[in-house]
Amino acid sequence: MRPKGKAPDAITFVIDPGHGGEDNGAVGPTGIKEKDVNLALALKVAALLRERGFHVEMTRWDDSFPELYNRPKLAHCSGADAYVSIHHNAPAAGKNPKSVRYHAVYAWNDLGEGLASAISKRMTIALLNLVDGQGVLRANFAVTRNPEIPSCLVEADFISHPQGEKDCANADRQLLVARAIVSGLVDWAEGR
Repeated sequence: MRPKGKAPDAITFVIDPGHGGEDNGAVGPTGIKEKDVNLALALKVAALLRERGFHVEMTRWDDSFPELYNRPKLAHCSGADAYVSIHHNAPAAGKNPKSVRYHAVYAWNDLGEGLASAISKRMTIALLNLVDGQGVLRANFAVTRNPEIPSCLVEADFISHPQGEKDCANADRQLLVARAIVSGLVDWAEGR
């Protein structure tokens, strides 16, 4: 359910930088680790949300690894209005990493799909002519499988693609994507 009509300081977003600690996630062609760019992007999202007056919880603030099922559990424990997991993609094993590049937002149910759609729309606008968007996709991920709290997983780009890796690690590009995610969250919260 959307928190329409609630003041920003009464809305809690849980931001989950995927992977962390011993779990690097995907690794780019020059060795940049997904866990690191996930955290950098998530910290920017959190800062922008706080600037707008929202309450933000993070599943990790550093290079640690919260257990997978503890991540969405934090959303329940904090009474979150929404949960967003931040990731950077890589193709399936055996596929040419230079041949796949897009951004997408994944949801498991209708509750998460509204949230995912708002973020996807803003990302598509922000990344127009930079990288294609796949819109909202359905996926049965542990972090999206939440029947009570709108939850989604953002794949901001493909870190496995040479240009994708450069863009994922670029602070200005991270800020562009962070602003798009935050704009999507605000649109969703305001019922737009």
